[in-house]
Amino acid sequence: MSNVLNLLPEERVRLRRHAYRVRVANVSLVLLSVCVVLGGTFLLPSQMQTRSAYDAAVRELAQLGLSPDQATAASGTQEVTGGSILETLQTAELASPFLRELTSVPREGIIITKFEYSLQGVPQRVQVSGKARTREQLAAFVKNLQALPKVATVQLPVSAYAKESDLPFTLTLTLKS
Repeated sequence: MSNVLNLLPEERVRLRRHAYRVRVANVSLVLLSVCVVLGGTFLLPSQMQTRSAYDAAVRELAQLGLSPDQATAASGTQEVTGGSILETLQTAELASPFLRELTSVPREGIIITKFEYSLQGVPQRVQVSGKARTREQLAAFVKNLQALPKVATVQLPVSAYAKESDLPFTLTLTLKS
């Protein structure tokens, strides 16, 4: 244990303590500034990605003839619950006529889990994913889709028929121009 004897006058001790506190405050402020700048720098790519996604959504709404305010107002009135998503898509105000036509195709034994569509590019494509109870039901569903007037081709990988029952599938529909 060492005993330190301070021989400085009381006023000099007080000045040294004050100078020490000022240095600690300056270092703290510099560290806080660095953290704020780094945080902003790390958030910048996320902000840019969010902005580009928003711009893409606005362009897609413009292709449908809607403004963001109209889409927000209309989407607030549609409530989708568990098993009613297909029925909601068939009756939704924003659903395109082709989507209504696609959801009205007879699909006995077929559970549709996902739709993906691309309005960009020619020809336009729609991907339909789901699960079929049997091979025959999947083949009948593909045949019904091929009968739609706006569908040019329906592509289904042969691997979709690998199982006997509960067949997961992803169909790619190419639309006529």
